[in-house]
Amino acid sequence: MSKVDFKVILLGDVYTGKTSLFRRYTLGIFSENYQSTVGLAFKEKVIDYKDKSYRIGIWDTAGSERFASMTRNYYRGATAAVLCYDIFSWSSWDRAKSWMHELRLYESDCKIYLCGTKSDLLDPEKPKRAVNLDEAVEFAAKNACKIIEVSNKTGHNVDELFAMIVEDYINSQKNSAPTRNGETVSLIDYSVEESRPYFFWTRWIKC
Repeated sequence: MSKVDFKVILLGDVYTGKTSLFRRYTLGIFSENYQSTVGLAFKEKVIDYKDKSYRIGIWDTAGSERFASMTRNYYRGATAAVLCYDIFSWSSWDRAKSWMHELRLYESDCKIYLCGTKSDLLDPEKPKRAVNLDEAVEFAAKNACKIIEVSNKTGHNVDELFAMIVEDYINSQKNSAPTRNGETVSLIDYSVEESRPYFFWTRWIKC
């Protein structure tokens, strides 16, 4: 049985770099060659913040439409959602916005973080970005989201993204979370079943 303080889900179209973000943050590695996620992958990460440790449960979801119904099952109880899009792909940006609206219907209290990937490819000799940063920032502001651009390859802004998520979670809990002997009570409890090395199939127990 694995207990986490809060739940983060990664959403995004195929080839947007969700799994690369997942592996870069949880394992500190990057590879040019990944297969698309089939089903779900799960990993815990412990973060120390202001002299206290927090255990995060991170779910990497499948971006393919054929897994859409399965992915929706894991919206429930999510504290934060990272919506990944490729800054060189307008269609992935549209899909991220669609996920944002869907999340608001299924899990209205979930905080949303728009995450533009592949920032390391921003180079005068490379193709120009498809998603204008100023427009993306304006969209995020209008829809009460936060936004960041990362490079899974170099690690740029990856730790900063999750540090922001943790800080927002802690701030939101200061006046609302139940406590026991002065300590915040963890409300999330999951059972995790390993199906193959590193990747996991997860089964919902309660929230």
